[in-house]
Amino acid sequence: MRQNKIVYPYIPNSVPEIQSKMLKEINVENIMDLYEEIPEHLKFKGKMNLPEPILDEYGIRRHVEGLLKKTSIVMIISIFWALVVPSISFLLFVMKSVVVANF
Repeated sequence: MRQNKIVYPYIPNSVPEIQSKMLKEINVENIMDLYEEIPEHLKFKGKMNLPEPILDEYGIRRHVEGLLKKTSIVMIISIFWALVVPSISFLLFVMKSVVVANF
């Protein structure tokens, strides 16, 4: 377990004192004891490639809003390709059919 534990204000029960009280309540000394029954071959042993933690609420808000903006653009493009492009293709097909049928 890490020596310098970071307390995340937006994650409930990450304060060490509260965590130790909770563990004491369920008769567990270490949080890792809760994972004891998971077979070793299923446990991840590598180092996760995670970004640096964001500790302040404003930073979290900016980060989430940035993700939402990216998601919105992706969703708009997806909706465009799913709805508009096939509609245009169908419209062109119909127009071509009408023009060919009239000549």
